[in-house]
Amino acid sequence: LAPASLKRRIADVAGASDQQATPLFRRLEVLSVLSQHFARSCAGQPSVTLLWGDAGVGKTRVVQEYAKQVHIRRARGLWARCQEHDVTRPLGAFVDLMPKLLALPGALGIAPESMDSLRRLGNLPQDARTSDATSAIIVATQIREALQDLLCSVASEHPLVLFVEDAQWLDDVSLQLLLGFNADQARVHIALTHRGRPQLANRRLTESVFGQQWEPLPQDDAARLMEHLLSSRPAACGVLGQCLALAAGNPLFLHTLAEHLRWGGAAPPSSSRISDLLRQRTKILDARSLLLLRCVAVLGKQCSLSRLSSVAGLDGDTLLLALQDLGDRSLLSRMDGALACCHELLEHAVLSDAPETLLFTLYERAALLLESEGDAHRDASLLWSCAEAWRRAGNKARATTPFSRCATFALEVGQPTFAGTAIEQALETCGEPERLALLREAVTAALQADQPNLVIHNIHRYHASLRASGQEVPEHDDLELVEINQVRRSGRSTWDLRHQLRKCATAPNASLEHRLDAARIYLYAAEQHLASDEGIALYKEVASYREPRLAAIDQPLHLDMSFHCCFGDMTKPGDMASELRTLVRSSQESAHRMLGNIGIVLFRAGRASEALAVIHDAASFSLRFGLMTT
Repeated sequence: LAPASLKRRIADVAGASDQQATPLFRRLEVLSVLSQHFARSCAGQPSVTLLWGDAGVGKTRVVQEYAKQVHIRRARGLWARCQEHDVTRPLGAFVDLMPKLLALPGALGIAPESMDSLRRLGNLPQDARTSDATSAIIVATQIREALQDLLCSVASEHPLVLFVEDAQWLDDVSLQLLLGFNADQARVHIALTHRGRPQLANRRLTESVFGQQWEPLPQDDAARLMEHLLSSRPAACGVLGQCLALAAGNPLFLHTLAEHLRWGGAAPPSSSRISDLLRQRTKILDARSLLLLRCVAVLGKQCSLSRLSSVAGLDGDTLLLALQDLGDRSLLSRMDGALACCHELLEHAVLSDAPETLLFTLYERAALLLESEGDAHRDASLLWSCAEAWRRAGNKARATTPFSRCATFALEVGQPTFAGTAIEQALETCGEPERLALLREAVTAALQADQPNLVIHNIHRYHASLRASGQEVPEHDDLELVEINQVRRSGRSTWDLRHQLRKCATAPNASLEHRLDAARIYLYAAEQHLASDEGIALYKEVASYREPRLAAIDQPLHLDMSFHCCFGDMTKPGDMASELRTLVRSSQESAHRMLGNIGIVLFRAGRASEALAVIHDAASFSLRFGLMTT
């Protein structure tokens, strides 16, 4: 055959396995349910269908059949496939889907603000006017709204169906976004396949979410399927009965047993597991086909034809013939241009049986390729897979950088919890030179995630790492007051740390800002514990800080305002707050640190309307500069 003809034949086989010629036994009613949900979404009532059941019961097979039907009805269908490491990848499914969504008609109809949020999610260049860092809460909200805007815009041109396979590996944010999607008049249907029973007790679900459980085939339908699969080589009644009992109605098990019998195998023992039979199914492959199948499993959802050729070291006719062999045996599938093993269980089987040296080599080749492409395109999805590949290649040091980049990306898209997870993974693989910087990032992530106990824990780890590296912990570093504030936020008493605060407030070797901040915290703690004498004494001791030659006027004024609010004349702090507010409005850098306190003081001084205006200013500064006001 000419190479072009052979390539077309392989593409047909890889994209349409023998499963597509297999009748759907007892699945037509499920297709009918999916069609009803699709019709509901076409009428402007978006719906989510969660299809769950044991591995191999045919969830993907039915969804593929449904995908053909919606294609005939001129709907747009997009696929996302999840893998185990996606659990710790923020908005992973949407990062994979976004380029496909943006390429569809209607995508350009989204608001400019939404487009910029999507560029942030996709790690793409942003508008210079809006590319400033923003707080985690604000960024996460903007991205959720932008994704909803994008889905609605695309669905305005044609009905849209999203297929998400193996949703048990979705990160929490993606799963909640998908299950909670309920935009008015959006012609969107979301179909999720989930292995096992989903845990949805604590999820916010809308009335548009429908669950559908997949049960194994009844005995008579399982027998009909087995007879169909063995039509070219019928099995003896005893062998057939033994296989039916072993498969227990699981279609994947039945297909694997039929393949085993077709290739001359005897009836397997009654103790056989599907993983055992899948391994036996791969052992009869020739060396090239087996290598190619292992490369497909190593690359996972990043398996394009060009990457597969590079990792396997096969090209031309050799690659095509190996693909043909795997396609003829129904070991490969193809979705949205990506090659994959026909089932996740096959991936595990083909990798668990591979020599360790070979696996390390294949993962290393995959990691090098994905890292090169990920860096070139600033693609977080490739970098996430790259980090996992380096780790599985046994080269933990090389995994550190991709994990660190993923953490940075997670912070940029407002997912500090996931950033913390990525940093922890980087810490497991890093050397001592990178450890200090990663621990500082861990503190930042925990702060943004509002996890005070974790902030304190990470600060302690950072200081311990400093000492372990032979460095001294600075006496009054920037983390000292951060830790004290987190003690307060965790519900413990700040007054217990009053001696440390006093030391900070009066330390000549501490920065002026550090001393003033410590003095203010001390004053508020003293007020809460009715320790007015101690508060007044400290204020008098630090009175010299108010001299203009030592500080900008707004810093001492902030301290004076705090003192009079706690222990002085309540007629004074209101005026001071008004004056400080004027100064803050012209000082972008200090706005986020002072506006919250100004609002509190104005409320306590009885100026409610003015306090509300300050809170409005605080919200505006937070939105513009990404600085949370507390």
